[in-house]
Amino acid sequence: MAAALPEYARLPLALGYFTGMRKGEVLGLRWEQVNLLNGTITLYAGETKNGEGRVIPIVPQLRVLLRERYAGREKTCPYACYRWTGAAILLELRD
Repeated sequence: MAAALPEYARLPLALGYFTGMRKGEVLGLRWEQVNLLNGTITLYAGETKNGEGRVIPIVPQLRVLLRERYAGREKTCPYACYRWTGAAILLELRD
């Protein structure tokens, strides 16, 4: 099913599915918050709906997508979920 999605949409949808992160949390996720060695994503206080930070484990399926995106990232873009169109732009997913 994921293969039918555009490449740029796979990671944001997987983040929401596997972690329960909200749309704003997914689209605002920066690489500095992703720790592939420890297998965690850190959401800082003030960045979540209730204002409290949390640490989210990365499941194996999500780790694969994050590694692929990290390897092919635009080095000047701090965001994990972006669309590359000659310049990195943040995604705008509709509700």
